[in-house]
Amino acid sequence: MIRFIHCADIHLGSPFTGLQQRDSSIAFKAIEATKTAFLMLIDTAIKYHVDFVLISGDIFDSSHQHIQEKIFLKEQFQRLGQAGIYTYLIHGNHDYGGFTEDWNNDWVKVFKEEVSTELLKTSSGESIAISGFSYDTRWITEPMAMHFPMRNSLVDYHIGMYHGQTRTASDSSAAYAPFKISDLEKLHYDYWALGHVHTKQIVKEKPYIVYPGNTQGLSSREQGARGCYFVDVGAFGTVNMEFIDTDAI
Repeated sequence: MIRFIHCADIHLGSPFTGLQQRDSSIAFKAIEATKTAFLMLIDTAIKYHVDFVLISGDIFDSSHQHIQEKIFLKEQFQRLGQAGIYTYLIHGNHDYGGFTEDWNNDWVKVFKEEVSTELLKTSSGESIAISGFSYDTRWITEPMAMHFPMRNSLVDYHIGMYHGQTRTASDSSAAYAPFKISDLEKLHYDYWALGHVHTKQIVKEKPYIVYPGNTQGLSSREQGARGCYFVDVGAFGTVNMEFIDTDAI
């Protein structure tokens, strides 16, 4: 069995446009909320002794980050590494091109613009393949699913990381690495860790194709619990999931 946290759309540095004109104290609390939510996520990962954390795009709100946001993120990655937890990160349409930063080390793996696969062996000896890609531009109109490899037959589990929308999601979905559910199904992965849609949604089971939603609502339209999924995958592809509420406000 493997245990991991699946999250996406952290949006560190979100300006929460409009709040500053209404109430500066509320605006400050809102801006700090994305950090607070991410801290809750990291605390949860350490508490549950997960094997790894999957961040499926848009960890930053912008492709141009403040140095304080980068320092904060590096500190949280270090906390995970010290606890023996790996981090796998893809960049989305908000923080595109972020793979140029030197985040990669023994405990943090950042996927670049071409689909690639990382291999991991847990302390209990189980082998995992994780495939994904990052945005190198704000829009990707190409259906990237066609570039993913078939399930690796030599590992115990294969996971896909994908930031984008289904072709039927909306008229604008064609700009965000559009895919069909059948495109993912035919690869026979154990779990698809999606990002981009801000509302949590289990798109399909067997295999599990999942949007965790964002970790903190970013506007009055994004109400209700926000967070991440704690996932364990067992023999024969059995999946158990628990939604963890992380939103600060």
